[in-house]
Amino acid sequence: MNCRFKELRIRLGITQEEFRQDFNLRFNRNYTPSAISLFENNKRVPEISALIDFADYFAVSVDYLLHRDKPEGNPPGLEGFTKTELSHLNKYCALSPSGREIIDSTLDAVYRQENMQAKDRSYEKREIS
Repeated sequence: MNCRFKELRIRLGITQEEFRQDFNLRFNRNYTPSAISLFENNKRVPEISALIDFADYFAVSVDYLLHRDKPEGNPPGLEGFTKTELSHLNKYCALSPSGREIIDSTLDAVYRQENMQAKDRSYEKREIS
């Protein structure tokens, strides 16, 4: 069976080891590096429950994971995101609630700061005119 494990992992911009550790942690699995390698090289297919977890991890359908449909570009629902953005999104989803709170507050602070700077520049342009 031809699966898209490696293709999807590479799109996220993470190593096989990063993927293995993150996947095992998020889905309470205990896959070894060799098991992940076997999946990526289509020498072994995970059990059904794990296929569902892999599809959830990559935010794709099981059909897409198993090459049963072939959309171009990013996985369905994630069109328009860069590899870096998808990697950040995946890492964010793996964080604990307290880790997410830290990222959320930091992102809000940077967003507010940049908006203030943009408003200041806009105001300065009006004053000059």
